[in-house]
Order: sequence, then C-alpha cells, then structure tokens
Amino acid sequence: MRALLMFLTSLVLGLSPAVHAAGERPLTLGVVPYLSARAIVQLYRPLEDQLERNLQRPVRLVTAPDYFTFLDKTAKREYDLIATSPAFGRLAQLDTGYVPLLRPVNSLEVLLVTLSDSRIQELPQLRGQTVATTDALATLTLAGQRGLKDKGLVPGRDVTVRPTNSHANSLAAMQRGDAVAAITSATALKQLGQAAGAPVRVLAQLGVTTPLLYLVSPALSNGEVETLRRTMMEFANGTDAGRKFVNELGHGGLAPVSPKDMASLDPLVSDLRAQLESTR
Repeated sequence: MRALLMFLTSLVLGLSPAVHAAGERPLTLGVVPYLSARAIVQLYRPLEDQLERNLQRPVRLVTAPDYFTFLDKTAKREYDLIATSPAFGRLAQLDTGYVPLLRPVNSLEVLLVTLSDSRIQELPQLRGQTVATTDALATLTLAGQRGLKDKGLVPGRDVTVRPTNSHANSLAAMQRGDAVAAITSATALKQLGQAAGAPVRVLAQLGVTTPLLYLVSPALSNGEVETLRRTMMEFANGTDAGRKFVNELGHGGLAPVSPKDMASLDPLVSDLRAQLESTR
C-alpha cells in the first residue's frame, strides 16, 4: 500500500500541462508534504508553469507521502529544486550539499491553537493533555516543542505531542476529542480554508521561523542555479501571477538566503537529528 501511494503521488503531481521534449530530463521540483498532494498541486502549479516557460525545459512537480520519505529522497539527490521545511533545508545543505537559493520575505509564527469553544484558556491547563501536530520531523513541530518547553511544558513529560500527518488531521483530532490543542500556523489555517472545520483560537505563539526554504541540488551548474534564482525572484516579485502565488503561500515575496539565515536554524537541526536518531 505504501509503495502504491508513493507511485500515485508522484504520478499525479508529475502530470504537467507542458509537453515534455523527447529525451529531455525534467527538472524535478520537490515540495515537502506539509499539505495534501491536491493542495500542493494547486499552490505550486503556477511556479511549475513559470519555470517551464522561462527555462524552456520540462518541470516535474512531486512530493512524498510523508516527511521521512521526502527527507530520504532529498538525501539521495532525487530533487533538483526543493521547497522544503527550514530544518530540512539546513540539513540538506550541511549533509548533502544542497545550495540555498531563496526564502520567503515573511516569517512564520508557530501557533498553539485550540477550538473556539474549548475549556482550555491558559497553557497550564495543557498539563497531562495531548497536543496534535503534523509530523514529528516538521519544523513547526520542532519549533513548537521548543516553545512549549520554554513556557514550562516539557513534551513527553508534561504534555504529549502526537503527530497526525497533516494540519487538517490535527484539527480533526481536536474535533474528535483526541487532542485539546494543535501546533500549526496562521498560513496553514488560511490554506486549509473551509477544510479547517470548526473555528479555532490562538492560545500562544510558540516561536517564529521562516516558512520554507528553496534550495537546489549540487548537481546543477552555477549557471543553472543563478538562472533559477533570477527566474523565481522575477516571477514572485515582479509579476501579477507571481505575487498571487506568493501571497497564497503567505510568503509576501521571495528574497536571497543569507548565511546568517541558515546558521540560525542549527538548534532546530540538532532537534531534528535527535528525533531521527530516536526513530532508528
């Protein structure tokens, strides 16, 4: 079943409106699976189309069934261009040689939310309760757990953090009563829209990070890297379609990534490595 899911996910996302030139290898754009495959197609198809037009090269939009598989495929350099979670991006740079390309202009607030009619009003009421999150490896989860600890709630001791595989599932877990709160973001809630179900309210801000990072494989030439950087920045910041694309993602535009941006993610990468080690 898992193998079938992976095949279907790649097949659906790989259906491009452009006709691929015979024998030409597509540029593979891999997007971390923070939303459903359908939602990722809707959000990132404009970028795929723009890259195909500007590069005059087929582009294949893909994701993975879960965070671990996406991380593994990144480590194997199966993606030419990745739109990935910040901790994954820094890990890919350090361990696999991926080159930082761009970051969103806007930062991302890591939020702890509960249902609007929940009895939970203050953080101490979470003691002994379950908090839902997307994936144990997601940067939102890593940053959220750090935020909980900073506020006196140690995950695994004072509160249980339970992965649900998606933001939608986390909200559904609250509605079922399987969790009293969820780690998410305003951007994720906006992207879910009506799928979010019952209304939620914010209990606390748990941290701030960049929403996403774009990096390119070390297999690409310097010329290809700079062409991608220029093409994506011109699209995102200089065209109506591009501005709509980044606004729907909550990115507010795209900007170069600085070494300081990348180094600031090292604490989260340490947490990520520890989480990966614990699952072996």
